[in-house]
Amino acid sequence: MRRSNYIIPLIIIAGLATLIPLQRWIDGETGNRAVEESLYLPSGKTVKEISVGFDGIVSDIYWMRAIQYFGGKVLNGALDEGSNDRFELLYPLLDITTTLDPQYIAAYEFGGMFVADYNSKEKAINLLQRGITENPNEWRLYQYLGMIYWRQHDYPKASETFEKGSQISGAPQFMHLMAAQMLAEGGSRTTARQMYEHVYNSSDDKRIKDWMATKLKRLDALDQIDCLNRVVSAYKDKTGRYPATLDLRMLASTLGPTLQQILKSSPGVQLNYNKQGLAVDPDGYAFAYSNQTGEIALANDTTILKK
Repeated sequence: MRRSNYIIPLIIIAGLATLIPLQRWIDGETGNRAVEESLYLPSGKTVKEISVGFDGIVSDIYWMRAIQYFGGKVLNGALDEGSNDRFELLYPLLDITTTLDPQYIAAYEFGGMFVADYNSKEKAINLLQRGITENPNEWRLYQYLGMIYWRQHDYPKASETFEKGSQISGAPQFMHLMAAQMLAEGGSRTTARQMYEHVYNSSDDKRIKDWMATKLKRLDALDQIDCLNRVVSAYKDKTGRYPATLDLRMLASTLGPTLQQILKSSPGVQLNYNKQGLAVDPDGYAFAYSNQTGEIALANDTTILKK
């Protein structure tokens, strides 16, 4: 083998090796100093230029780096209530991954979900639009793009995106139905549940499935709160005051058949209680409740998403 055949792989390996300590330093940067993390990464075009012939391998490296970066942030509390972490490296890492391998569908999907949630919806839209251009027959990319438009309350654009995706061979009927529902009741909880359930059932990525399950739990908790509000209102109508607590056993004893009627009018809602009889959310935390105003909310320490 000629000497020149060794040079390019060595340059690539050396170049990648220099990124490791730099990126470790970025991950460990804490305190009051604000670091614009993305400035410390080369562009996708730059990496592509030095990875001639090794695009696939280097793309896999950056994909794994994106997953490790995201996981490390999560373990360090970046998803906790009140965290202001912006996951600044996530988009550039996924941008490099997909620039090197434009058919890296998992990276587009991951970015469409988590860049949109924790960094920038605009960057996520850009990533997915590029993914659609490179992979026009991937209906799932239209699904993720439509979801972002839906979250921006741009229901006409969400409907248009779902409809375009529905015309792709192999796309499920769900895409066409969602295109119509965007215009009919785009902001409804029912629409959200249908989308989250479909993504959960159609995704092969455990992280995305877990995130959808988390969002579905939040919807369950909101449905429970709506139901409990009706229970509290019925109690007040009967007794002239709000109940002292959300003790379901006490409420059942006082309301009798009325409680059963309320539950029947709330299909799919299941009210659960703890050892003290207090109504709890899907993760087992007692709801916050004021017996002065009748207001019900998620507890401060609950693990259910609050937004």
